[in-house]
Amino acid sequence: MVTGPREQESGDGPPGRLGSLRSPARWVGRLGWRRWVAGLLVAGLVGAVLMGLLRLRVDTGVNSVVAPDDPAAIALAEVGSSFGGDPVVVLLESAQPRQLLSADTLPALLKLEGQLARTPDVAAVYGPATVLNQVAGRAQELLAELSGYRDGVRAAAAERVIAEGGSEAAAQDAASAAVAEFDQRYGALIVQGLPGGLPTLRNDEFVSSVIFGDGGEPRPQWRFVVPEASAVAVLVRPRQDLDQAGMERLVADVRDAVAAAGLDAQRVTVSGVPAVAAALGDRVRTEVPLLGGIALMAVGAWFLGVRWAGWRRRGLPLLATAVGTVITLGVFGWADRPLSLGVIAFLPVLIGVGSDFTTYLTTGASRRLVLVVGAATAASFGALAVSPIPTVRDLGVTLAVGIAVAVLTGVAVTWRREAPIATGRESVAVRTPAPTASTRTRITAGAAAVVLAGAGWFALADLPLRADLQGFAGGLSVIDDAEHVEDVLGSSGEFTIALSGGGAATPEAL
Repeated sequence: MVTGPREQESGDGPPGRLGSLRSPARWVGRLGWRRWVAGLLVAGLVGAVLMGLLRLRVDTGVNSVVAPDDPAAIALAEVGSSFGGDPVVVLLESAQPRQLLSADTLPALLKLEGQLARTPDVAAVYGPATVLNQVAGRAQELLAELSGYRDGVRAAAAERVIAEGGSEAAAQDAASAAVAEFDQRYGALIVQGLPGGLPTLRNDEFVSSVIFGDGGEPRPQWRFVVPEASAVAVLVRPRQDLDQAGMERLVADVRDAVAAAGLDAQRVTVSGVPAVAAALGDRVRTEVPLLGGIALMAVGAWFLGVRWAGWRRRGLPLLATAVGTVITLGVFGWADRPLSLGVIAFLPVLIGVGSDFTTYLTTGASRRLVLVVGAATAASFGALAVSPIPTVRDLGVTLAVGIAVAVLTGVAVTWRREAPIATGRESVAVRTPAPTASTRTRITAGAAAVVLAGAGWFALADLPLRADLQGFAGGLSVIDDAEHVEDVLGSSGEFTIALSGGGAATPEAL
């Protein structure tokens, strides 16, 4: 019996092509439950990787390049717990000398320093207005103490005469004599110590006498906050172990506070190690996707442009290494481990090396051999995990995990892509024996490698080493700001000598 077109299109007739496509149950049956499970697993993996990438953080601080158990790192942590970390430097410059230290500007500067001290994640603030205010307050307390002591001397002399049976007039004479002796002893010291008059920020003469010497230049003990007559510096020390996000937030808060202070400054520069680290972190987040894309394009151009396999197979190595790189970054995000500059700089190495194994699999190499070589390569990079330096350790883990994932991805995408040759009832893969080099060639190549390695080893001692943060941030505008601040302050950093223990505040230690 011949079936009509209507019957073939319905779900009740024979399983024709159109009927099978319109039947969900049959379509699922043909596709197979294994494919559905695999699709769900892949979708879950993609979602997990995306969540990990969103959690990914960047660390550009010096802690990533210093071993935590190093004596210098331990000492730095101890000092930071008491005094804070490397400061954010706010350099204010005026057109006229002493303009920023005038009675009209100092109250606004004092208000700014107080606001910065109340900013979250700030351990301490050092500025000229705060230090001057402390000096003025201590001077006022000293004057009050001397005045009270002077009154006590007067009263004690009068009481002593009265107790001995003297008259009221004699008591007053004794009190006047005691006060005269007190004034003769301490009056000259008060005049010498307070040549500018009343100790207050509203008194320009007091401020000038405290900060500036006879030549009109700032005294040496004041140059860390008053480097020049026309410049002042405010040092904002963050709390210890502030992460990259907190550092960037702190620098932004400092910039906003300075902008809202309304100080009459000709030039304002916000710099310091935290400012450089914040700018570097922002640049890294912006350029890492771009650099990763360029690396993928550079590697992919060779795979796609050179004829070494069919068009469908040329993109498989690039796919495998891209998957390995993305999954590795996602693992770092889920592990809450920030990426250091060293790891970011070597990500193109992972893209280049990870694609090799899929290339071998695509050209018919033994799957077992590729797995063994991939495991050995991952283990060689993983050996860097024993390094005490965090950047080197993270670099080893990144390359090891990335290569392992790239190899497994390559095996997965080439699982059914071996090209067999039919011989009767059996199928065998093509195996071409590799040409072997002669003994003389091997000896020559080995000797050349030894000579080159020895020459490089001896030249290593004379190579210059640059370990400062500015070497990573070259080309950023914050480097120009840092150099300007160094020129004005006359220094590029500090050595800290910290005294701790019960005897640190004794007169002998001071």
